[in-house]
Amino acid sequence: MAKKKTVFFCDECGHESAQWLGRCPQCQEWNTFKEMTLVPSKKMDKETAAEKKEAIKNLKPLAQVDVEDKDRISLGSSELDRVFGGGVVPHTTILFAGEPGIGKSTLLLQVCNFAAENSGKSVLYISAEESIEQVRRRSVRLGLNSDNLYVVAETDVDLIEEYIKKVKPGLMVLDSIQAVQDNSLPSSAGTVTQVREVSGRLGQIAKDKGFVLFLIGHVTKDGTLAGPRMLEHMVDVVTYFEGDRYESLRMVRSVKNRYGATGEVGIFEMREDGLHEIKNPSSVFLPDEDSLSPGRATAAVMEGRRPFLVEVQALTNKTSFNNPLRRALGVEVNKVSLLLAVIERSLGLNFAQHDVFIKAVGGLRLKEAACDLALISAVVSSFSNIELAADAAFI
Repeated sequence: MAKKKTVFFCDECGHESAQWLGRCPQCQEWNTFKEMTLVPSKKMDKETAAEKKEAIKNLKPLAQVDVEDKDRISLGSSELDRVFGGGVVPHTTILFAGEPGIGKSTLLLQVCNFAAENSGKSVLYISAEESIEQVRRRSVRLGLNSDNLYVVAETDVDLIEEYIKKVKPGLMVLDSIQAVQDNSLPSSAGTVTQVREVSGRLGQIAKDKGFVLFLIGHVTKDGTLAGPRMLEHMVDVVTYFEGDRYESLRMVRSVKNRYGATGEVGIFEMREDGLHEIKNPSSVFLPDEDSLSPGRATAAVMEGRRPFLVEVQALTNKTSFNNPLRRALGVEVNKVSLLLAVIERSLGLNFAQHDVFIKAVGGLRLKEAACDLALISAVVSSFSNIELAADAAFI
């Protein structure tokens, strides 16, 4: 009997080492190595050996490979279809990440119901964290009642595979990947070993069977995906569900897409009956003319291939500390410090005795340089106590 081998993997980049290391030599991150037990491979049976020989016989040059244009599947929302490049492609594995309680399960349950009613194929929803009764209560609240949508509460990947064989879904949601485990592995659910093996196994099944697989994943307090970072490299599409659970606005942002552009954003509003798309996002991010005050400016920014008009707010106030405060929401603090230095040098305004606070309305993250002038205008407006024109945009 072959002995089991223990190795160590980096959570961030997947670098392998025979012993534990305090710092990863590849990505230079500290304390990221996790222990993993490698299960010895089973002896290849005759059927598998024959399949491998047949695959080798079918080897052909790239120029002779037939390209099939796969029809994209609509998810029932123009905002969500925009994020995925016009809909999702069959045989695709999608990682849908977001903070706990933000509405990931709600949105994807709505997607499942739409696909079940309109795709002509069965849809399978695997709930690894909630009971079937909890999912049913949510579906009743959302008004979802498709006879083609199957819900299973299961955490064993072997049983999940059997459900896939029985239902033969066109779309499947796994909620969440951190709660499912392979019982043949000694580690617990959510570890590097489990997440890597379960996601790889289900992703391969999705490619072989031709269905769309959504893997729901949680994120940590600093906004990064919980569990091994290698999961992002194993899937075809990575999207993040962003927003404040105490506010109604939600955003779906694509950070990786093998079948479309990255950086696309879909805007939604959370209501009692679920998530509703906002077809004119600028109406959410712009101020009401009756509420204008100093320190508010309108910026024009690009999110993916779509321009937004968004309000930025600034507040300057006399400081009570030796070192003035610099705080920002939706804008990098380093950019704020740089822009303040530009204002001091160019306009002669001194912020050494003033705290400066900056915020992008609606939870957008402003990264491009097109918003710099609006940020400067808002700061100067607050510092000088002068209102800016309501019909002016700064680019």
